[in-house]
This record gives sequence, structure tokens and C-alpha cells, in this order.
Amino acid sequence: MSTSEPHRLDSARIRITTSFLSDSALAEFRSKQTDISPSDSPAVILEVDSRPLVFMRFFEDTGATLAILDCWFVTEVPRDQFRLCIGQLLQGAIDEARARCCRLVRVLNTADPRLLNQRSSPWPVQELGFTHRATVSKWRPVESHVARCRLNVTPFSPAGEKMADRPDEGAFRGSESKPHFDLCDLRNCSDDALTRTRIIQLLNQIRRDSNDLIRLPKPDAEELVRHWQQKQSQLLIASENHQDAGLIAWSTNQSHGLAEVTIDYLGVAPDFRRNGIARQLILRALTEIETHNHGQILDVSVMIDNNNSSAVKLYHHTGFRRTPIAFDVWLLELLT
Repeated sequence: MSTSEPHRLDSARIRITTSFLSDSALAEFRSKQTDISPSDSPAVILEVDSRPLVFMRFFEDTGATLAILDCWFVTEVPRDQFRLCIGQLLQGAIDEARARCCRLVRVLNTADPRLLNQRSSPWPVQELGFTHRATVSKWRPVESHVARCRLNVTPFSPAGEKMADRPDEGAFRGSESKPHFDLCDLRNCSDDALTRTRIIQLLNQIRRDSNDLIRLPKPDAEELVRHWQQKQSQLLIASENHQDAGLIAWSTNQSHGLAEVTIDYLGVAPDFRRNGIARQLILRALTEIETHNHGQILDVSVMIDNNNSSAVKLYHHTGFRRTPIAFDVWLLELLT
């Protein structure tokens, strides 16, 4: 860390940019960074004399939530000014959330502070009124590659025994029919009213986000569909005996010619639960992801609440493993 002179933070100002990738003040920083995600988003920028010191990217998530994406220091900042800089950015994000009529502001504060852009200072979330709601961990398929999780791979249970040696948890108990899968690409069917209605009806049956991740309050079905259309997500719908039983949704970002895939949602209707449909949806989705991206996969991941034992067990059985990356979920409820 260089011993640069302290910046005059009393003269710093907050600016909101609608496009991180188009903001000219950040052009030099973007040209030098190779490890920042290329996806575009709005950002809060802390500037002194029109020079950016640090910026924070955000997006508007479902549940009327403004979600903080990440935080990057553009120039060297003395260590004793880290928390002050991040605090000013968070306050700027809170003000922006109110202007957007959001109900919540969400921060995923890494459980390992060394991962905050190599800065060891924690975020001052408690001072600003955020409350801790959960700790979520990032999970990836074995060896971080979709090819390792094809349908012909035998998953292992947490105890280490092959599932083939256990009762067949993937079988459809009480039914002799195999599920039918329909792939829905929301990039191409945004005007398809029948498909939209079908998805909303299924989501209303599911009633709640089966992953139970970090969206509080949980969004309604129409809001989820709008959100997935904005993200150009793909959905896989499982049907049994001509009835829609469950779905899985994932979104893809391209990074240096490779796909970064995030599983956003997994849900099964109450009448079809405990029949192995969720497991089949995950495995079939991994196959679709690999096929759609021609095997050019950088990462496939899902965020799981550490206290959600059923989700932890399910993803472990389908070949996912917990990574060292974990986040504390902090939420600030805004008064309306």
C-alpha cells in the first residue's frame, strides 16, 4: 500500500452513472482491469475534483430491492479512509434506492474481507442500519466445469457413499412416467403470452422460492418473470402426466468469450415434491447449459443459504461443492 496523501473527502461528491461501461471517467480504470466482470450496470461514484476514487456497482433486483454488486478502488486510498469511502458510497446507494422507490437495499458482504478487492476493511453496514439476515455460500459443480456434472456422472452424498448404493433418490416415487422437459429462452419469447401465462401459473403453484436465498420479501410471479426477461434468462420446465411440475432458471454473462452462468431459481410444485424432480431439473439444466454454450463455460454457480439444509443436500447430490467464497447478507428496509 502506497503512502499517498489523504484525499480531501470533505470535498468529495457522489455521482450516479447509469452505465459503468460507458462512463468516460472510468475508461482508464476499465482498460487496466482484467478481473472485473464486463457486464454493464449503474454505479455510484465517489469523486474528488472530478476524479473518481472508488465506485460501487448496483442493480435493481426482484422484490423492489437495490442490490450492491461490487466495490472497486480506482486510486490508492489510505487505509484509514476505506470505511469512510465505502460508507459514502453506501449512503449514495441508499439515496438512489429511495429515488427508485425500492423497499430494500441489499449488501452481500464477503465473509472473507480479503476478497473485497484486496482491502481488509469491512463494510460499515451496521452503522448505516443494515441487519444481518443470512450467510450464503457459493457452490459450483465439481472441478468448476459443467462437463463434470453430465447426467452420466454418479453424484456423491455428503457422507461420501455413491448414491447408487443408496435408495434411488432420483426416481419418481409413485409414478411410472418420466418427466418431460421444455426449454424456454426468455430472450425469444417475451411476447409469447401463452408461455408467460404458463410460467406464472407454475410459479403461483410453487408459492415460494425453493432456494430461499436472499430476496426478502419474496417477489410475486409476474415480477420474477419480468426480472428474468430483463436478464434474458433461460428456463427449463418439467412436466409430468401433462402437468407442469417444476422449473429452474439461469442467466448467462459472457466473459472473454466464456460463459458465466448463475442458477437463479429452482422450484417444484407442492404436489410433485419429494419425487426427484428438483434433482432432474438441475442435471438437465447443466446439460442444456453445456450444449448451448458449446462447452465454453467459465463458471456455473448457485448461492445457497447455509441454513437451508434441503438445498445444501440437493446440490451436493447433483455434483456441486461449496467453494471458499461465502457472503453475509445484510438488508436495509426503507421506510415508505
